[in-house]
Amino acid sequence: MTAPEIVVEAKAPLAQIDFKFVVLLRLFCDLLGKTRLVSEQLRAVSLDTAKAVELVQNLTECLTKLCLTDDFTDCLFEQAEAQSRDCDIEIIFSDTVRRSRKNLQKVKQLSCFGDSWSAQ
Repeated sequence: MTAPEIVVEAKAPLAQIDFKFVVLLRLFCDLLGKTRLVSEQLRAVSLDTAKAVELVQNLTECLTKLCLTDDFTDCLFEQAEAQSRDCDIEIIFSDTVRRSRKNLQKVKQLSCFGDSWSAQ
């Protein structure tokens, strides 16, 4: 491959990255970071069952609080906007992002820690 072909090939995936992708990336980075810490602790040989239950309960509480606070959503979008500006990604709210922000109250009423999503 020649140098111009490599540049074109490298830019193709970059063109697919939009603001929605950046928002989801920030969201999953935060959530997976929190669950990773608990996962590592749960794999410790010296961990007893009571401590494991406590760790999982604390994680569940933490994630539930995140779901119920506007601060988390605001912070998430601020971070995504800053990262998008740094990477020259156009900050356009697609219909799906607008819809999810508009229906945030409805989403907050859902329980995401049961066997399925159900209204509370």
